[in-house]
Amino acid sequence: MHKKYQNPLYPHSLEEKEAILKELELKENLIEEDIDAIIEWFYKQPHLAEAPIDRDFVEKILMTVKGSREKAKRRIDHFYKHRSLGQELVQSRKEVLLDPEVELWTF
Repeated sequence: MHKKYQNPLYPHSLEEKEAILKELELKENLIEEDIDAIIEWFYKQPHLAEAPIDRDFVEKILMTVKGSREKAKRRIDHFYKHRSLGQELVQSRKEVLLDPEVELWTF
């Protein structure tokens, strides 16, 4: 199973991604259009224009909101809003999540 670098909270292989899209009845070309539209919207927002964003992050958000473009926009907006309000919390969490030595959620 090939896994590209991704958010540690949403790990999935290419096969799993295809299964998720099929389960949600989402088409790859429509997801790509939604990603383009959301990124375009993102850079038009004065409070977000300088923040970093990538296609993979937007795709993951779209999958978590079952393909709803408006819900994805709200979630992204809230993500950056709360990240700016609690920077010390985000930074300490980010260090733990990105540390390969830390084992997350063992069952």
